[in-house]
Amino acid sequence: MEALAISVVSTMLFAFMGWTNLKSSKSLELLVEQKYQVLEKKLDDMGVMAGQGMSRVFALERDLLQLRAELPDKYVARDDAIRLVAVTDARIEGLRADVQTIRLLLEGMKNAQ
Repeated sequence: MEALAISVVSTMLFAFMGWTNLKSSKSLELLVEQKYQVLEKKLDDMGVMAGQGMSRVFALERDLLQLRAELPDKYVARDDAIRLVAVTDARIEGLRADVQTIRLLLEGMKNAQ
């Protein structure tokens, strides 16, 4: 009788443990499913953010290409202005030399009289 009681108690104990494991297994499965859904939503959000980031990258790239296209015009204009100033300075220097030569000639003619 005692063996039967121990057998019944042990059977009930194992049944309770199985039920508890089954219940915890289902709650664990539910918890895993919830975590999976949260992670999936975060991944989707990250995909949207990455798409927005890529559109910003494309806009920056477009702006950079536009700047690269405009820069030569600005620097060529600057170089042209520098060249123009240099040529003008050379011409003024030449005129100064001519004026000085004329002045010397006039002084020579004045002294000769």
